[in-house]
Amino acid sequence: MTIGAPTFFLIVLFLISVAAGFLGSLLGLGGGMIVIPAL
Repeated sequence: MTIGAPTFFLIVLFLISVAAGFLGSLLGLGGGMIVIPAL
């Protein structure tokens, strides 16, 4: 899993950033603008 592990890690980070941005926009806090550059 030497090739699959980094890919899985990137997918998890992507999903977390998308989910955080979506929740942030719903709450009107601009979470996407804060979370994505932090990654």
